[in-house]
Amino acid sequence: MSCTLQKPTTLTKQQINEINKLVGLCNECDKTNYVFDEGEDFKSESDINTFLLYEDKQLISVVTLFVPNKSEAELLAFTLPDHRRQGLFRKLLQEVTDELKRRRTNSILFVCDKNSKEGLLAISKIKAVYEYSEFLMQYIKSEQNRIKDSGKVTVLEACEQDKSRLVQINKNAFHEDEEEAAEIIDEIFKSNRRKLFSILYEDHLVGMIGIYTEVNRKYIYGFCVDEQYQGREIGKQALQNIVHIC
Repeated sequence: MSCTLQKPTTLTKQQINEINKLVGLCNECDKTNYVFDEGEDFKSESDINTFLLYEDKQLISVVTLFVPNKSEAELLAFTLPDHRRQGLFRKLLQEVTDELKRRRTNSILFVCDKNSKEGLLAISKIKAVYEYSEFLMQYIKSEQNRIKDSGKVTVLEACEQDKSRLVQINKNAFHEDEEEAAEIIDEIFKSNRRKLFSILYEDHLVGMIGIYTEVNRKYIYGFCVDEQYQGREIGKQALQNIVHIC
């Protein structure tokens, strides 16, 4: 098989359309619900986050990265169903590994839907180790689901003057070093699609929670409450407030 590899630092509209088409075909085949995110948060101009393999001008395989810090890169991979088990993923993975070595990123997190049997098989063959599961939750509005508002918890969009406190909260909650935590907060403040909110308890900044916006969905991320304030239903009230904001 003769393939052409492309490693663009910035994607064209045509490439984005080709990737979305490929992802859609894989979702249909595997009964998955992946969404390609062309956002460029946490990325410098020289970084490569998308690796494309073409056969006769048709996109047949793609690997995409999301690298929020130097500790770990999240990886998603898609290959046309009739081109699987031909070594395309391994070929792209080697390119990814070289790029991450250049960026001094220490590990790769392979994201795989449990419905993707081919994805699970590929991951098992490279001997990746299971770390954790994530679950997609649906909010059903109901008075029974409402948390009683104590009047002590407020959620406000974060500002630059909150940065030093937010860095400490991020550092402690996610076990980042201070430099990495500061870089993450700075990137969020610069992003057009990310918003960060401060969680206040009796006017003390005790936590943080973020919203990331895609075309047809919003993600909640970076949600944490300082350890000394946990156990007071602060997180529950903050989550209820952020769902209302969404």
